[in-house]
Amino acid sequence: MPVTPPPGEGIERLRAICRQLRAECPWDRAQTLETVQKLVGEEAAEISKAVSAGDWENLREEVGDTLFNLLLLATLAEEKGLFTWDAVCAKEAEKMVRRHPHVYGEAKASTPEEARAQFNRMKREERGA
Repeated sequence: MPVTPPPGEGIERLRAICRQLRAECPWDRAQTLETVQKLVGEEAAEISKAVSAGDWENLREEVGDTLFNLLLLATLAEEKGLFTWDAVCAKEAEKMVRRHPHVYGEAKASTPEEARAQFNRMKREERGA
């Protein structure tokens, strides 16, 4: 059975590898936001194929490939001064907490449909604000 790293260790190692590849690998240095955008789309399609086929080992690999490409995209954005990976994660965490008032607030949701309706209501409210 594979050893599971402590929480956070795997992502930090992958971030470090991404930064090293940007510094030392000609192919990774040549990547742009536009080229990585295409790679992310291709990997997302691979995830869909793996799920449809019930190929869970391939799904793990494709999730990893997608995650790496998202890290690469964030690294490129950070290099341009657009945002950081940590800022992406912090903003997404805030959004998920806000959009799940039945988990993090006083609202109630007993069914998936009720939870989804609350999520969508919060999303509409945010966009209208």
